[in-house]
Amino acid sequence: MKRINYLGMLSMALCLMVWACGKDDAPTTTPEPEPEPTAAPTISGFSPISGPVGTAVTIEGTNFSTTAANNTVTFGTVAATVASATATKIVASVPSGAVTGKVGVAVGGKTAASTKDFTVTVTEEEKNPSIGLDKEDFQLFRYDTAELAVVDKVDVDGDSPVAWSSDDEQIATVDENGTVKGLKVGTATITATVEEASASVTVTVDPNIYVAGYVQSSGSRQAVVWKNGVVTELTDGTKEAQANAVFVYGEDVYVVGHERDQDNNRRAMLWINGDQIALSNSLGITSSTAYDVVVNESGYYVVGEQSANAASIGRVWISNANDATLVEPGYETNVPRAISMDDQNNWYVSGYIRQDVDLDYKACYWTAGTAANPEILENDARAYDIQVVGDDVHVSGFRNVDGISAATTWKNGAGTDLTDGTSNSIAYSLFVTGTDIYAAGNDGNNSTVWKNGVVATLLNIDGNTSFAESVFVYGTDVYICGGSLQGDLIKAVLWKNGEPTVFFPEDSPTNNKAFSVFVD
Repeated sequence: MKRINYLGMLSMALCLMVWACGKDDAPTTTPEPEPEPTAAPTISGFSPISGPVGTAVTIEGTNFSTTAANNTVTFGTVAATVASATATKIVASVPSGAVTGKVGVAVGGKTAASTKDFTVTVTEEEKNPSIGLDKEDFQLFRYDTAELAVVDKVDVDGDSPVAWSSDDEQIATVDENGTVKGLKVGTATITATVEEASASVTVTVDPNIYVAGYVQSSGSRQAVVWKNGVVTELTDGTKEAQANAVFVYGEDVYVVGHERDQDNNRRAMLWINGDQIALSNSLGITSSTAYDVVVNESGYYVVGEQSANAASIGRVWISNANDATLVEPGYETNVPRAISMDDQNNWYVSGYIRQDVDLDYKACYWTAGTAANPEILENDARAYDIQVVGDDVHVSGFRNVDGISAATTWKNGAGTDLTDGTSNSIAYSLFVTGTDIYAAGNDGNNSTVWKNGVVATLLNIDGNTSFAESVFVYGTDVYICGGSLQGDLIKAVLWKNGEPTVFFPEDSPTNNKAFSVFVD
């Protein structure tokens, strides 16, 4: 009896096992995924309509994927993270780097964009206001102007006013419109400020370089003045003319020289900022020319020569006082060449005189108190330039040494030869600064600059004969102007510290020469 029961139980267990295995082998079923929309998505709106980075934005529309990852949401051009999605609603966060622009949704390669912009705002903590300027550091010549403008405004109100400032208004100023004007040589920082943002540039103000002379392309010479290498014609070329000297006072440019009149006689001329003034001739004078000019608060002083027949007399034309006649009684030739002012605004004029054509010239200088009796520096000599510094009177020119013209400078009447006397030489110009005395001229065929009696620089260009006519020292820079023989033509040249600039190219069919340089 017990044995039968065991057999029954075993049979039952086997049946259960077979049933269980049969159940495992039966096919299983999974839910079908929801099909992706086949129509393009649309956006009907979103909220909120503005907010900073990280704001959760609900986008409403149609044909969105219910699978969040299958929706690509952009704010402008920056992709956002999608938090959740249904067929009609997506929630996404404003991504870092987003700027104000359209909201976009892409599903299955099909896209939609909002009709309105989402405005990306910045919290006070996130604001980093900044502006830029449309120029980097730049240069200006004195009295020239340049325009600055604010650009690249970030986190500032576009309508906010711009405040302009200069850290040194003696060097450069800036007005409310951003117009910068150079006033004095040096550097200044110009700053623009808008709300809490600012931007700065450095302006370097350079001196203006003026050179007076002539050009002759065809026909007659024309009087000209160069400013920073740009030429201005003072005459029209119908009559021969020449500019001999230039002087700058404030923003006004004074040039003197001559132009021939209808009778082909030379007439002394003064140009102020390009406007021509014919200087008066004394009674009986048929020809005149102006050689030099100085200007102070009282006005201009122009020195020159007037002639009639074989005689010549010196003249100082004074703008706000009586003119002065420079003569030495009994001398038929009186030729003043340069003028200088002392600290008390007394004028001094250098030149040379001669009793008649059979006698030698004498180097001399006149003063306001000795117009009829000049101070004789030396016999058989000529004086060309003069500069008064304190109580010292400096003159340059040449004197005869054993039949040779020797370039010479005089200080208070004591002469110093600048050459060894082996060739003819002349010092046309001098400039005194501190304890240094510079002179410029020629030694034989060599254009030369002397400093304190010693040759400092030879100025010939490519072995060509050159002519040094004028020297001016500004700071540590030494400027000389003159000319250089290039082929069959003379070319105007400006040297700065020995380096030449030829004002017209070698292949230009133009004769031209420079006689005076002024740096301001």
